[in-house]
Amino acid sequence: MPEGWPKKGGSIEVKNLGFRYRNETPQVIKGISFDVKPFEHVGIVGRTGCAKSTMTMALYRINAPDEGSKIVFDGINILDDIGLHQSRKGLSIVP
Repeated sequence: MPEGWPKKGGSIEVKNLGFRYRNETPQVIKGISFDVKPFEHVGIVGRTGCAKSTMTMALYRINAPDEGSKIVFDGINILDDIGLHQSRKGLSIVP
């Protein structure tokens, strides 16, 4: 992991993310992709049941994504390239 990761205002890239709570349940997030450029501010909003909390769970790796090749923060794929503790330490949310 690079020194000082993530850099202030780093980028976020999510590609084809799918997420389900258990193997026998349907996906609650299906094929979502997005890019956030450095220093952009992003909010996740929506009505009850639209997967706002589920998206946060995927980003913090509380549950593993069902499909999708990468969740990249500032050039580091948090699913493959760094440990769980390191990836969570580098993230923060404002509820």
